[in-house]
Amino acid sequence: MSMLTRTPSALVRIFGVCILAGLGGACGSGSLNADGGAHGGGGGGSGGSSGGPAVDGGTCNTQPCGGDIVGTWLAGSFCVNEPAYSDRFNAGAPENCQLRYASAIVSGTLVFAAAGTYTSSLVMDETRTYARTPECLQGLSCDQETARLSQNITGTVMGLQSVSCAAVTSGGCTCTLVFRSPFAPESSGTFTTSGNQLTVMGTNGSQSSSRQYCVQGSTLHLVTPDYADLALTKQ
Repeated sequence: MSMLTRTPSALVRIFGVCILAGLGGACGSGSLNADGGAHGGGGGGSGGSSGGPAVDGGTCNTQPCGGDIVGTWLAGSFCVNEPAYSDRFNAGAPENCQLRYASAIVSGTLVFAAAGTYTSSLVMDETRTYARTPECLQGLSCDQETARLSQNITGTVMGLQSVSCAAVTSGGCTCTLVFRSPFAPESSGTFTTSGNQLTVMGTNGSQSSSRQYCVQGSTLHLVTPDYADLALTKQ
């Protein structure tokens, strides 16, 4: 996935991946502008780095406001409202078989030039947990569930780094999934802004991405309103 929405939309949501479609579940129907896309591989880069996100619901309140995006921006803080964020992707899944956001680390630098070009080494490493009670496993062992998830996700979503399912004392497994996603489909290209919408086009011109944003002083927020907020600091 890219951190921006890729057009046309597919399985992945901004700041996270709607992987339930690859796990036998269904994606939620949330239709925010920042949803959709597909995972893609991406390398890390120098620049800022954030720790794990705040996951105590209700703290990510920045709304799109637009602003002057030109400058060099370093990875800063990342916030996710849980469980509201993951609940959008758990539609149709039993309560004890749901995906949850665990943590994310964002690193790298994003540069928007006055000439309308961008370069990016910004990348996000996300960790998600997936509860698999005996009812969810339907007779599979944790090793078999690891293999099933790995095969299903690898076939539908790029950017998967690892899958591991470990037994828990109460029965069943807890599965940990790690993804890596770059800011945009390509590390350089052109950009435009319109109102509070940022759109980038890769150098090869084959993929475009859009994102709602807000510049507040020396902070650039890339936001999914009411759900997630990646804050970058101006260099």
